[in-house]
Amino acid sequence: MNLKQTSAGILVLLALSLYAMQGCNDNLTTTISEVSSPDGQWAAKAVDTVTGGPGNAGHYQSVLLRHLNSREEPTEVFGLDLNASTGSNLRTTWSEPTHLVISFDGRGSTVFSHTEKFEGIDIETRDTSR
Repeated sequence: MNLKQTSAGILVLLALSLYAMQGCNDNLTTTISEVSSPDGQWAAKAVDTVTGGPGNAGHYQSVLLRHLNSREEPTEVFGLDLNASTGSNLRTTWSEPTHLVISFDGRGSTVFSHTEKFEGIDIETRDTSR
């Protein structure tokens, strides 16, 4: 084998490796629910995200909050790492226009993000497993 053949072989192996690794970082996000505040100003969206790939596989659920009259991206106000659990029964409800309630079954899960107040909205969490 000469140097050209060896270099070409290495480049092909590198390209195939990079191509194969692209499929290892798949994220699948689905909407669980989306509810508007009673005054129609805000929307709370609960999402389920499954990540894949070497060293970063996981299952997470989050609640995103956005002002309906804004072009800004939604802000995550609650995040739950499901670890090995199968689900959390994540639910969002508005008890009043400025009070969002997030309910979940926390057995086997870890809360990794919780904002208690966001732009005048009080955010309450309720772990129904306790």
